[in-house]
Amino acid sequence: GSVFQIITPAKVFSNGAFQPEVLTCQCTAVSAGRKADKWKVEGISYKANIPPNADYFIPAGEYYDFVLANEYSFTEAREYIVIVSSGAVFGSTVVGQAAFRQGAFPAGATLKLINQGQQIGMGGAGGTGASPVYDPETMACFDIAGFNGDQGGPAMELTTDTVIDNSFGLIASGGRGGKGGNGACNGPLAYPGGGGGGGQGINGGGAGAAGNSGGTATASDGSVGARNFGGAGGAGSGGGSQAGGTGGGLGGGNAIITNGNTVTITAGNNAEQIRGAIV
Repeated sequence: GSVFQIITPAKVFSNGAFQPEVLTCQCTAVSAGRKADKWKVEGISYKANIPPNADYFIPAGEYYDFVLANEYSFTEAREYIVIVSSGAVFGSTVVGQAAFRQGAFPAGATLKLINQGQQIGMGGAGGTGASPVYDPETMACFDIAGFNGDQGGPAMELTTDTVIDNSFGLIASGGRGGKGGNGACNGPLAYPGGGGGGGQGINGGGAGAAGNSGGTATASDGSVGARNFGGAGGAGSGGGSQAGGTGGGLGGGNAIITNGNTVTITAGNNAEQIRGAIV
């Protein structure tokens, strides 16, 4: 039942173009191939149901900090049909700002969004590693837990009632940043925790800073979040004998911010294609 795409060898189209064709298919069977490391995959190809009266078509490409209202003249109080094509990918460069924003529409207008692309929020920043506390007067040292990473950024923000056909789309929040490592003591010695890794996204989250022991012991900062969809940031390493922090959850933020509007998802409303909360 999974949806996949294949690219055919170059063919001649009706307009004279000679190029490969991208086919969207639904898997009908998977079986062992003739060789041990090969699989035979069968599927039925089909075309997405795209209405001829669409108002605006967003072609394939990468878009950052996209605002739909800035791309087309939305001036009437009616339903607007917008198609996001396969191969269109939206990301954010601002922490907490949605990758795809509807923007200001006229009063009474609504939106129908046929989504075949990917809207992916920015990854959350990694948590700071803990700095253990050492008191030289009493020679006491106290373990301190690392700090949690930030929540991943939202994928989509809407400002009107909206119907979404997400049959072939992905709407995913950025991944939560990894937790910073614990600061630890070993007798009178203090060991800082490492910084948590940034959460994944089209733009990954920032690296968490390492803690400070106040002495010669050091730890490493986390890594910047990888370019991916909604994966968790790596955990910070623990100081001394302490365990490291844990990574954040997959899709660790809000997938869709409704701003109190009614959002109806007619297809593709599942945990694989919508990763994160609808709020």
